[in-house]
Amino acid sequence: LARMNGFDIMWKRKRNFVASNHSSAYIKFSEKFSKLPGVIEVDPRISAFQLVQQTAGVISMPFTSTSLVAEAFKKPSVYYDPTLKLYKDDRGAQGVPLISGKAELNEWFQSLGK
Repeated sequence: LARMNGFDIMWKRKRNFVASNHSSAYIKFSEKFSKLPGVIEVDPRISAFQLVQQTAGVISMPFTSTSLVAEAFKKPSVYYDPTLKLYKDDRGAQGVPLISGKAELNEWFQSLGK
């Protein structure tokens, strides 16, 4: 959806892989995902503060701090729930919008108005 709306994805994992801490399925997914067109894998050691300043908007896993960092820099920011299982009014969101599913994600991309 990002590419369809004219955006690249800067993808930053929290940390480098340690085999004992990550499932092989997640490692495989990550390796495949990072090779997709328009996906730029960012070194996990790069500061979220530095990265956020270079973006048009931020999509974070619920309820990580990166979206709060984005809000501090006045960048559009959302938590994304692909499972459709989280409640929109979860207090863990701390005021950051929670979007669910592809349709809402696509609407959010369109709202950025590249």
